[in-house]
Amino acid sequence: MRWTRTLDLPAGQYRFAVTADDGVRLWVNGHPLIDAWRDQAATTYSGEIWVPAGGVPIRMEFYENGGGAVAKVWWEPAGSVIRNWRGEYFNSMDFQAPHR
Repeated sequence: MRWTRTLDLPAGQYRFAVTADDGVRLWVNGHPLIDAWRDQAATTYSGEIWVPAGGVPIRMEFYENGGGAVAKVWWEPAGSVIRNWRGEYFNSMDFQAPHR
């Protein structure tokens, strides 16, 4: 399977990621970024690349060797931070007693 798309992005450094079971390859702006062309359980790979402003072509290729298929791709500006998460630490595996 091959998917292609042109993204309208501002210039900058971006992180692209894929999750696939079995083989996956990703090209960004004509450059090979991820090459995991092998039989495997669902695995996530990522890479960073600088892209110019405007139309940025991406191409993802995927093969499925059997069973259920998983093939995902996503991107975000490199260095972006996911906010609004709160971390809590516990001293037991049942999450009952917070560690202070």
